[in-house]
Amino acid sequence: MDSPQFWVNVIYFGEFVNENGQWEWKRSEGDHGANVEGLPISSNMTYEELHSEVLSLCKVDSSLHDVEMRFILPEKKEFQVPIQIISNRHLHWLVGLNKQGHYCSICVTIVDKITSAGQQENDDYNFEMQINEAHETDQGVDWNTLEVVSNINADISTHNAAFTTSICEFVHDNGEENHIAGEHIASSSNSRTSQVIPSGFDLQQGQVYTTKKDLQTDVHILALKYNFEFKVKKSNKKVYTVVCIDENCKWRLRATKFNESSYFQIRKYDAEHTCSITMTRSDHRQATSWVIGNYIKSNFEDPKKIYRPADIIDDVRKDFGVKMDYQKARRCRESALESLRGSHEDNYAKLLAYAHNLLLSNPGTIFHLEVDSQSRFKYFFLAFGACIRGFHSSMRPVVIVDGTFLTGKYRGTLIVATCQDGNKQIYPLAWAIVDSENDVTWYWFFMKLKEITGDNEDLVVISDRHQSIIKVVAEVYENARHGHCIYHIKGNLRTKTGKSDTYSLFMKAAEAYTKEEFNNFMNQIQSTDEVGWRYLNDIDFETWAISHFQGHRYNIMTSNNAESLNSLFKKERQGRILALIQRIGHKLQKWFHKRRNEAQTCTTTLTPAMEEKLRKSLDKGKKLNAEPIDQMRYVVLKGTTNFIVNFQESTCTCRKFQLDRFPCEHAIAAARQRNYSVYLLCSDYYTAHFWKAAYAEVISPAPNESEWVLTDDMKKMNVFPPELRKGPGRRKTERVQSTGEFSRKKKCSRCGQTGHNRLTCRDPLPMVDR
Repeated sequence: MDSPQFWVNVIYFGEFVNENGQWEWKRSEGDHGANVEGLPISSNMTYEELHSEVLSLCKVDSSLHDVEMRFILPEKKEFQVPIQIISNRHLHWLVGLNKQGHYCSICVTIVDKITSAGQQENDDYNFEMQINEAHETDQGVDWNTLEVVSNINADISTHNAAFTTSICEFVHDNGEENHIAGEHIASSSNSRTSQVIPSGFDLQQGQVYTTKKDLQTDVHILALKYNFEFKVKKSNKKVYTVVCIDENCKWRLRATKFNESSYFQIRKYDAEHTCSITMTRSDHRQATSWVIGNYIKSNFEDPKKIYRPADIIDDVRKDFGVKMDYQKARRCRESALESLRGSHEDNYAKLLAYAHNLLLSNPGTIFHLEVDSQSRFKYFFLAFGACIRGFHSSMRPVVIVDGTFLTGKYRGTLIVATCQDGNKQIYPLAWAIVDSENDVTWYWFFMKLKEITGDNEDLVVISDRHQSIIKVVAEVYENARHGHCIYHIKGNLRTKTGKSDTYSLFMKAAEAYTKEEFNNFMNQIQSTDEVGWRYLNDIDFETWAISHFQGHRYNIMTSNNAESLNSLFKKERQGRILALIQRIGHKLQKWFHKRRNEAQTCTTTLTPAMEEKLRKSLDKGKKLNAEPIDQMRYVVLKGTTNFIVNFQESTCTCRKFQLDRFPCEHAIAAARQRNYSVYLLCSDYYTAHFWKAAYAEVISPAPNESEWVLTDDMKKMNVFPPELRKGPGRRKTERVQSTGEFSRKKKCSRCGQTGHNRLTCRDPLPMVDR
């Protein structure tokens, strides 16, 4: 056994006695000693090891006697039930309670082996005779009038709905006695069969469940596993009675509730089935969406795992032999998700409390939640404090914004604002959830974003050419610059003209640093494609061409960073709002931790990405000849063109040096001639020092819901989901492509063909000759 994790008190030579409705431990007569010992317990200890340790501790002759081990649940006094430890499940329960701080002692009763076994056999025989007599006289036990007990010495065990599949044994009665697995089974009719469920997988009389729902789940799964159906005879807050759907079958179960608790105990259970085989169907009445949802919910614990309704249909058929249609499989999936993550409505109700506790865990975090006059959700804004401080200390002031739709029950739009760190990695800044992309929602978002970014001439906002964004940015930011994504302009250009030469010329024109180069490429477009040239001229050059842009874009020409973030959470956008926000926080926590470690181990002056870029520029610059003009200016000859480098103003006539704030090959050539460090020509934004500062802080998750801190106002405030907007047809889960945008063809990694992926591949793999 491994090293102990904690110690448990073992009290022996006594027994539990119920006096006046309360259980008390009483020592054996004549025993006046303090029979208490400490026993080390570890998480991987087995029941057999515990049993052996207790036998040794109590110095019991195992050939004549045995020990019964029990512990008391840490409940209130009126519901203290001694639980007997008879398996690993009970031991793990005890270990879990002690780990949670509910310290439970093990109380040991010494029993005689022969007496104990004989008494158990006698109890089983009496119960069996009672049931048999009931069926013979057609009177039986009154299953509906049994009283609910408040306290009973019960075997409480934990349960898992995913029973291990086992083979049922059917015996066709021919009027003779049949012996199967050592059990005597007698059938009452030649037209019926007797079904035996192995005792290790069947329910047991006296079994106790934490809730009624747990009991119902186990009964339903048992019926599905062993191919029988039942109907509910009585079900309320205190009683649960079910009988086989076949009126002539003996199988039935009755459970009652402990008073002042949620526990349910199986009081009566007749386990023998005498159903006719014709009673079974492929469409099982117990295969309801909540039962199957509870059975498959473990498949949704990992957000990365893909588990589709088609997979549910296949698994249910394989495990239970039950056929299911697609719509029911979707309901099962929704039930499983609701069991794990709560309903959509609950998620909206918890959103305010979650955001508040996220703020407490991450100082400086900003969030805004707005509701309408009926307390229905409208907008939500979130920016982590660590991201805000990292933006101001270490990021180039270029903010990329984009929006994408949510495909969950209540739909909506997810908006993201992101930057790019010195290592050319995505640096998320702010998030928002709104109803749709329009003037009102974009204005609300940019007003909240302005609280973080401020408004100055160095700030640049990059977006697509959404008309609401163009209008609102001009209203909210008086000094900041607004640039457009050239990828979207290229897509629109594709629809205006079908000439591929125009696309490449447009990209060269957009990325040209001098106006001379820009005009050269535009003239080529005009000479070959008048329509495309006219379309580009209708768009302000300052919004998409580096050579005309009034500010520093740092060569960030597209909104790909923001769109990549939206694609990253594609699966979460189909689910619940709280799960989406939690996933965002988890991803940022993971990114910050990973990049912080990478930055701390970085030994170069610049970040790895920029160090590589500088090395490539250095390879080009060392081949050029630089001559001094004066102390601060040099002329560099490349071919037939001269480039003037000015170290005092950090400029070059190629304009790359000043616009990217990173040395071009001409500046590097001049710096080598002057014996000047090229690192001094780089902006601080590209240094490893700034990279480390960007991720110096941690992003912490919100505490568990049971630990949430709530203000009085939060307790009074109710947040309801937005008004449900359900359009005709099936809900769309794929983004509508922009004008002129074409998606790449999927290629299967299994068979190599296009048009599908490995999950939907149905092609047989080719045989390989060996």
